[in-house]
Amino acid sequence: MPLSEHEQRLLDQIERQLYADDPKFAASVRSHDLKSHVSRRIKRFAALLVLGLGALVAGAILHNVFVGVAGFLLMLAAGLVIARSLQRLSGGESNVTPINAPRPRRARRSSGNAPGPKMSMRDRAEERFRRRYDDRDR
Repeated sequence: MPLSEHEQRLLDQIERQLYADDPKFAASVRSHDLKSHVSRRIKRFAALLVLGLGALVAGAILHNVFVGVAGFLLMLAAGLVIARSLQRLSGGESNVTPINAPRPRRARRSSGNAPGPKMSMRDRAEERFRRRYDDRDR
């Protein structure tokens, strides 16, 4: 959500005041951007992914199930963090709603023979199936 003009002016004023009060801190904060932070994070977790692969292989060689499972779990966690970071880097999170945000309600389609306002998943699937074959017969 974009900022209003008033909020943008306040933000600019705070930024100017920060530069005036502590220019060294302001320069260090400005030099770190999201892209460099995320790329460092990806590199760290790629190293953990390789470490997990090593543990998985070591577990297979040593016939130690616990070491193998720990290596797999480490690889899985590192892979998930890398995927999430790549998604964040590419801007794929722009359509994600916050957890506490109210979810919009969709209007239900009603057909003439729909059983009540609350349909189970099975009933909806059966209704779609019937509609599909009713449309073919026409």
